[in-house]
Amino acid sequence: VQRQEEEEKARREAEAKAVQETLEKEKAEEEKLAAEAAPPPATETPPPAAAPPAPAAPAAVPAKPGFSTAEKLMIAAGILVGIAAIVGLAMLLLK
Repeated sequence: VQRQEEEEKARREAEAKAVQETLEKEKAEEEKLAAEAAPPPATETPPPAAAPPAPAAPAAVPAKPGFSTAEKLMIAAGILVGIAAIVGLAMLLLK
């Protein structure tokens, strides 16, 4: 019994480690995509006389609103699973 518990614990730890690695990979990919999607810095600056005075920049930039890519994928997966469940239930009821 104790051996089975140890095996179960080892299996859970391995699953947790795999999930953690997957999350880290997704986060790295998301950061890479965000860096690629960021607009390049402006190379030309307008003459100072033509430019209006810029307002002071805020001390901390707030996080951008909306869902992250991973959250969007999880939402899409949930919707697809829900649709599949509804179709499966309809097939069972109409049989």
